[in-house]
Amino acid sequence: MECTEDLIGRKFKVLGGSATMSDGKYFWRYEAGMYLRYYPIRVPDEAITYFKSRHWDPPEFTSAKIAELERVLTSMFEY
Repeated sequence: MECTEDLIGRKFKVLGGSATMSDGKYFWRYEAGMYLRYYPIRVPDEAITYFKSRHWDPPEFTSAKIAELERVLTSMFEY
C-alpha cells in the first residue's frame, strides 16, 4: 500500500490515499477528505444534495455492481 502526500501544502500523508472510492454515482480518491479538512475546497452542491438524500449512508453493492464500477473507473484512467 502506498502513502500519498498532500500536494498543496504537505500538511498530511494518507496510507492508500490514491484508492478510488465510490457511492455508485460519484467517485473520489480516499485522500479527498483530508483536502476538505485542510483547505477551503467545496464539494459541489449537487453532490451534497445527493448525499443528504441518502442520509449520508453509503449504498451496499452486489458483486456485479462492484465489477461494473471497476470496469468504468478502469476505462476512465487508462492511458
